[in-house]
Amino acid sequence: RKMKVDLTVVAPATEQSWTGKRMTPKQKMHLRSINIEGHEAYTFEGSPADCVNFGIYTIMANQKPDLVISGQNMGHNMGIGYVFSSGTIGAGLEANIAGVPSITISQTLPQHDFTMWSSERRLSAESQSHYQEQGAKLFKAAMDKLRQQPDFLTAPVTWNVNFPFNASSNPQVMPTSPALMMYDNCFTDKGKGTYMHVGAFVDPRRGENIPGTDMHAVMHGHVSIS
Repeated sequence: RKMKVDLTVVAPATEQSWTGKRMTPKQKMHLRSINIEGHEAYTFEGSPADCVNFGIYTIMANQKPDLVISGQNMGHNMGIGYVFSSGTIGAGLEANIAGVPSITISQTLPQHDFTMWSSERRLSAESQSHYQEQGAKLFKAAMDKLRQQPDFLTAPVTWNVNFPFNASSNPQVMPTSPALMMYDNCFTDKGKGTYMHVGAFVDPRRGENIPGTDMHAVMHGHVSIS
């Protein structure tokens, strides 16, 4: 069923990975209007949670949104460790604090795509085409599933959606809980007593791959909703 929507886009002006639910206190942040394929959107010099708060209470001050969608994040947000560190999920939680339901969307990547995206902010043409084509189908399936939930668009909760790298021949949208998966050292030595946070890629296969978890669903080619 097609839905007519009024869409407002407020996105961080700079990279905001690993920011979790962080807000930016007592700093001036610039708002800029940009054009995306003929549609007005905004960039805001803050964290994902800042963007949601600003979007709800400033840009949409006259009418709160019915739903906040955060993402799509390039890289999964599965497992306990990532749930607490993800800026994508942090944005969804900020919406919930404002009384608005949210969906957070993340795309699982293999190591080579994750490395290219992290270092160059681009993907190969083949990978980009794959994610766009597959993602459109999986997003529709996820939305169809969420619309069946009795509290969808009424309860201020975050639905965390993770797409597999390669969907199975018959992908299912599966209700899950976060797996027990942690990440390793995030810092690299830059010399002279300085260190840099560079993130940590964790192969999802290292996680708690048991039925009922987000990890198990995605590793078997299905869509996870937790």
